[in-house]
Amino acid sequence: MPVVAAAGGAKAALAVNALLRDLAIYELIREIPQTISDGLEQRQSENSELSASQRERLTAVMREYFTEASLAARVRALLGKDYDEIRYATLQRLVQSQVGKRLSEIKRAALSTQAIEAIRKFAKEQHDKAPGPARASLYSQLDDASADTEFFVASQALAIQSLARLANAAEGKSQDLSPEKKDLLLRTSYEQLLKPSKFTTRITYDYAFQLQSDDELKLFIEFYRFGDLQWFLGEVMEALNTAMEQATSAAEKKLLQ
Repeated sequence: MPVVAAAGGAKAALAVNALLRDLAIYELIREIPQTISDGLEQRQSENSELSASQRERLTAVMREYFTEASLAARVRALLGKDYDEIRYATLQRLVQSQVGKRLSEIKRAALSTQAIEAIRKFAKEQHDKAPGPARASLYSQLDDASADTEFFVASQALAIQSLARLANAAEGKSQDLSPEKKDLLLRTSYEQLLKPSKFTTRITYDYAFQLQSDDELKLFIEFYRFGDLQWFLGEVMEALNTAMEQATSAAEKKLLQ
C-alpha cells in the first residue's frame, strides 16, 4: 500500500521536482509552448481562417494556459497525488548514484537551449558519419529504455492536437471529439513524427555521448531499465497527457465564452 502524501505535501513536492529535474523531463516540457506557437505561425502562413482579432485572442489564451511553468506545475501536482514515499526514496537513491548524476549532467547539457546551435553544427559536420553497428545498437537500446523519442513524439503530438482544438475554438467552433477520435488524431501525428524524431535522437546521442565509451552507455541503459524508474517514466507520460488535456479544455472553454 503506497504512502500517499497529503495534497501539497512539501516532501512529495520536493521529491517529484527533483526527479523531473534530474531526469531532464523539464527540458521536454519546455518544448511544448514553442511547438504550439510555431504551429500557430505555420497555420497563419498557410492562409488560416483566423481573423486578426481571433488570432490575437488565441495567442493571449495560449500564453495563459501553455507556459512552461504552468504545464510543469500541472505535471508535478498530478504526480504528487500518488506519491509513494518508499518508491520515491528508491528512485532518489538511483538518480543520485554516480551513474545517475553523470547521465543527468550529460542529458541536461545536451537538451539545454544553449546546446541547440552546437548540435546543429555537429549534425552538419557529421552528416555522412553514421555510428557503427555496435554503437547504433546501444543507442537503440538506450532510446528504448529511456523512452526519449517516445516522450518527445508524444509531447509534440499532444501539442499539435491542442493547437487544432484551440484554433477551432478561436473561430467559435466547438470540437467535442470522442475519445476514439482524439486517439486517432494522436496516433496520426505520432506516426508522422516518429521517423524524423528517431533521427534527431540519434544525432543528439552522437553529440551528447561522444566522449562516453560503449561500456558507459551500457551502464546508462541498465540505469533506465530499473523497474521503479520504468514505472515513474510511465507515470510521467500519463501525467503529461492529463496536464495537456486539462490545459486544452480550460483554454478551449475560455475561447468559446
